[in-house]
Amino acid sequence: MKKPRNDAVATRKIQKLTFPDGFRAGILNLDSILKEVVELNLTNPEAIKLELLKRVKSCNYVPSSAESEYSAALFLEYQRKIGAVKDRDKTEIHKHSAG
Repeated sequence: MKKPRNDAVATRKIQKLTFPDGFRAGILNLDSILKEVVELNLTNPEAIKLELLKRVKSCNYVPSSAESEYSAALFLEYQRKIGAVKDRDKTEIHKHSAG
């Protein structure tokens, strides 16, 4: 018999974020975070980067030594989300399953 799954856990997704150097990291709730930040209608790129990083760090581990790399990769993904940059094929979505 299968274990019942918590709906909140079942709907969480890990999306692979690709960095400019090719490194990839799994980010929990990335699509939701991107959508939320888009809805803020921020125009300053630095403010967008800070907001993205803050929200990603709230539910993911981001090494302090890599914050600028995460920020740049997140901003690129944000630009893809709003259609400013094409090339969506660098990301993959995986359902996060509770073990």
